[in-house]
Amino acid sequence: MLVKTVELDQFGPFAHAGLDLVPGVNVLLGANGTGKTFVLKGLYAVVKSLAGEGAPGVPPREAVRAKLAGVFRPDDGDIRRLVSRVQGRSTGRIRVEFDDREPVRLTISTGGSRPLSNLQYPRGRDGGKPEIDMPALFLPSREVLAMYEGFVAAYNNRELSFDETYFDTAVALSAAALRGPRPGPLRKVTESLEQEMGGKVRLEGPRFYLRAQGGGRLEAHLLAEGLRKVASVVHLIANGALRQGGLLIWDEPEANLHPKLAEVVVACLLALAEGGVQILVATHDYLVADAISRASEYRKVLGTNATVRFFQLLRDDGAPAEAQRAETFADLPHNPLLQAFLDHHDLEQALIIRQLGGET
Repeated sequence: MLVKTVELDQFGPFAHAGLDLVPGVNVLLGANGTGKTFVLKGLYAVVKSLAGEGAPGVPPREAVRAKLAGVFRPDDGDIRRLVSRVQGRSTGRIRVEFDDREPVRLTISTGGSRPLSNLQYPRGRDGGKPEIDMPALFLPSREVLAMYEGFVAAYNNRELSFDETYFDTAVALSAAALRGPRPGPLRKVTESLEQEMGGKVRLEGPRFYLRAQGGGRLEAHLLAEGLRKVASVVHLIANGALRQGGLLIWDEPEANLHPKLAEVVVACLLALAEGGVQILVATHDYLVADAISRASEYRKVLGTNATVRFFQLLRDDGAPAEAQRAETFADLPHNPLLQAFLDHHDLEQALIIRQLGGET
């Protein structure tokens, strides 16, 4: 099962935006305020709440409403605040189309007593339960492994300032590793990442540890943050949370990563895609975007089968955000991230010329 299209109408900063996703790695680029979060969390809330992973016995409409409120955290849990601000009453819409199911359509109305005024979804043979077989995982920009111990209990019992994606990630991490080897591409990801970490990550009681190749043991929260991100991915593959047919949404995987380790994470994303995981990733990092683009530009040389697509989200002077797409990073019609990199290079060249001129 794959997500083919995500459409947003009067939702967040968008008047209308449609993203046609590929089965492999989909990259969202854009400055702050252009709507990356609304795309990532909107899609995640829909798939997660309707894929049978919520509380048992909760009606689908309430499950979707609660998940939207949990991942976006609007004031008082009022999802009507997610609708684009216009004068008078308005409606926001999300449409998610799949490759082998009827689409999900939902409407959020700012007027009336029911904020989620309409919900349509593919139904199973019993005519009631949603028929969406796509486990969804959202990795927030801040890693969760260091705060894992006691986090789920604290989240359930206290009012914390973390949105529900952190809670969901902690729950996903809590599952023990499955027995038996993982499928080939995913096994290669695990082996590559374990080599970078210098050992294997293990959940022992309430804590994660890195079991070094030499036999030593180190608490996971004492690892550098970049390595904790890598360790999280390794464990999520091992316990089956990241698996073929699933959806991985990762917000800023490059945050707090050394550029060398960022290249490892990019290789991990491409290998996960080859292993049947559909990926949606948001990044502000030129090196990450360029490294992912190489998989599309040099497919034959690199021998990769992962499909890649880039989306540039743009918003000018308070106007509604819009989305442009291309198959490579450099082919985006408007590319502020690439332009910033080129401007930096031009400035450095100008300074070199001025300094050389001053010395002569």
